[in-house]
Amino acid sequence: VARSDSSASASNSLFTPNVAADPTGTLSGNAARVEMSYATDAVEARVYHNQADTEFYNPASPISSGRKESGIRVQARIPQVGLAKVEAIRTEDIANNGVRDGLSASVERAINQYLALEVGARFYEETTAAASDSSVAANTPYKGTTVRAKLNAILPWVQGASTFIEYEQDVSDADRKVLALGGSYQLGNNGRVYARHELVSSISGLYGLNDTTERNSTIVGVDSNYCLLYTSPSPRDRTRSR
Repeated sequence: VARSDSSASASNSLFTPNVAADPTGTLSGNAARVEMSYATDAVEARVYHNQADTEFYNPASPISSGRKESGIRVQARIPQVGLAKVEAIRTEDIANNGVRDGLSASVERAINQYLALEVGARFYEETTAAASDSSVAANTPYKGTTVRAKLNAILPWVQGASTFIEYEQDVSDADRKVLALGGSYQLGNNGRVYARHELVSSISGLYGLNDTTERNSTIVGVDSNYCLLYTSPSPRDRTRSR
């Protein structure tokens, strides 16, 4: 649980918060976060919820003002089936009651010692009121269901290297899709280098596919025992007209 009491004066800040102050010029609000995790050899689960008042202002906090974020993620290794994954999310703008809900499920199974295939489906829905600033340009309300497949491959001729290609398509709208490819290289026991390039029919995430916006982005990073470093060239966001 956190509480913020801050001055809204622009002279005391590098930027001005986009929330209203009281007559004294002070911002005062509360925020809270709850998270639970569970793990065994076969099952991993995580449940979380965080929310913050519209008056909450703390640039160092990972919780944004005026928002509620909830989710649950579970993955389990099922004998003779593979790795099953389920995720449910809900994001809400407290000010306008805009909500985005999402649910996904998939199963990943090894084909041989080098290849693994993941197949799944996703449901998503957003209200007429935008659930986040990134979906204001989208043609809300919208909802849809997608099917997806991801092929992971270990490269036997380059020790420690792997690659993948992923495609996701809405079952009723050909313009809503995700295409991604990338790979990683293991740096011994010290970490890995990875890269991902994707084209997504959304600028608000995989649960926000729509007919109006799309993002083309690339991420390159290093994940090691000593640091986490990544770079993301400016993504090309585009609004389409139909």
